[in-house]
Amino acid sequence: MKNKQVLKIFNRTIREIMPSIYLWLFIGAITSTLNTLLTIMIPKLLIDAVMQKIIISHLLKLLLAIGVSKYLLLETNKWIMIKQNNQKEILNQRTMKRFAQKITAIDYSYLEDPDILDLKERATFAVQSYGALYAIVNSMIKFLTAVFTLIGISGVIIQFNYLFLLIIFVLSALSLAFSYRIVIETQKSMQQIIPVNRKYNYYVNQCFNGCQQNDFRIYNMSDMMVDKIADFNVETMRWFDKLYIKIANILSIQSLINHLTQFVTFTYGAIRVLSTKLGPKITLGEFTLLVGASEQFSTAFMSTVQSYFNLIESLNFLEPFAQFMALPESEENDGDIVPESFETLEFHNVSFTYPKSDKKILNHISFSIHKGEKISIVGLNNAGKSTIVKLICRFYRPDEGEIFYNGKNIEEYDYGEYMKILAVVFQDYKLFPFTIRENIAVGRSDISDEEIWQVLEETNIKTAIAELPNGLDTYLDKHIHEDGTDFSGGQRQKLAIARSVIKQGELVILDEPTAALDPLAESEIYEDFHRLVRGRTAIFISHRMSSSVFCDKILLLQDGEIKAFDSHANLMKQNNLYKDLFTTQAKNYQLS
Repeated sequence: MKNKQVLKIFNRTIREIMPSIYLWLFIGAITSTLNTLLTIMIPKLLIDAVMQKIIISHLLKLLLAIGVSKYLLLETNKWIMIKQNNQKEILNQRTMKRFAQKITAIDYSYLEDPDILDLKERATFAVQSYGALYAIVNSMIKFLTAVFTLIGISGVIIQFNYLFLLIIFVLSALSLAFSYRIVIETQKSMQQIIPVNRKYNYYVNQCFNGCQQNDFRIYNMSDMMVDKIADFNVETMRWFDKLYIKIANILSIQSLINHLTQFVTFTYGAIRVLSTKLGPKITLGEFTLLVGASEQFSTAFMSTVQSYFNLIESLNFLEPFAQFMALPESEENDGDIVPESFETLEFHNVSFTYPKSDKKILNHISFSIHKGEKISIVGLNNAGKSTIVKLICRFYRPDEGEIFYNGKNIEEYDYGEYMKILAVVFQDYKLFPFTIRENIAVGRSDISDEEIWQVLEETNIKTAIAELPNGLDTYLDKHIHEDGTDFSGGQRQKLAIARSVIKQGELVILDEPTAALDPLAESEIYEDFHRLVRGRTAIFISHRMSSSVFCDKILLLQDGEIKAFDSHANLMKQNNLYKDLFTTQAKNYQLS
């Protein structure tokens, strides 16, 4: 992605979340330029006034005018800088919020793509660790200020001699050539060190992860982790040592050029004061103006180009962010039909392979589910059970075939409206550091506490919550909320099931909902399954065959194909994988 495209995406994002920042950039640049011009004019005004021997009262008035003007400009600049810093902080927060919204809006398939996950990591690094947004805004501020100052200073110097302005320009450009070299070396080193930094952060995060501490202590892994981190630290320092040596050599040459610029300026100014060889004589006041303007020209010229290079550098760092923000969102391929009440769900000749994988997970499968049916999908690991759920949820699209809801392709339905008909508990379900009520009601204000307590009772967790001092207002994460609670895995799973029940989706999908429960608690969930879904259509996925007894039909998956789709009683009369699995598990439970 080119810098022009990155800048376009950045500007589009700014216009969406905080367009006012551009106005403050412009105002700040104007006031800073006026302050610089006044600074170089003050010595000339005072020296000329003294040399002309103006009366004391006029001199005092001049000093007062200069002092008031300088004070007003400084205070204005200070106020604008505070405003700009506040806006930069707000911009960073709003940008990360927009980034989070983008993550939830892109296709689910992207979030299981290693390349996209790496892109997300690099985008996060650019904004949070490197501070690319701050760097871009700061570069814009410096660039505008430097350009306006350069224009004003050039107008002052050209009044003395345009050839002198040309010489100062050439020397400044030569100095900047070495500054550009510094930017290139820094950028090259930073790009090389990002993979090392990502690995370093991974190991550091593992050390701080409370869930890992048990293994660290049991297997004495602390020294191993510390050694890994130390190795990455050493590797990082090597990179920085090489970079700093290169930069130091470049800065030495650049310093020599800057001293040469000062020598030329003072020599030219002295000649103009003492003779007419290079033009009409100038006053001492004009001499100070020339010297001050020359120094400011070099500074402004260098600042102009350096801020431009810094802007380019920041855009390069922001490129992963821009690439991520440019990813198509799910709603961009959204339909517009509002789904009616559930009647049928049909897979028609569906095949699917995960991105960047050669293994076909589903191979031309076809089946249909009708209103009110409870279907159990069983099979060995990697048979494609959870993949079917992901396809129903439109996280992925089939490579071949179609999925129909009430006779229409599910892609034709409005995505948000389609999601309303689904209530799903995934294998890797998540509860959030909100209150129990917020986790179950998930933002719905039409759910009463009575309804919540009723569902909690049905999922056999009401008593545990009722005993808590804050009841439904108890937070679920003690790491964030001191008065929170940390439920067991089984209790958390029951909360996730309660959340799916209270949503009242017309199609309930439970993908391994009892994985964290003991056999007795699992049995309770199975026995209450029919009542929990309240007669709605349900798909149940489990490795435990006992769940299938309560379902109308069992869909047997093997090697990506449907080997059987029948009732428990009929499948047990045949020789198939389902019968083998069921019989084996039954024997194991009897032995235990």
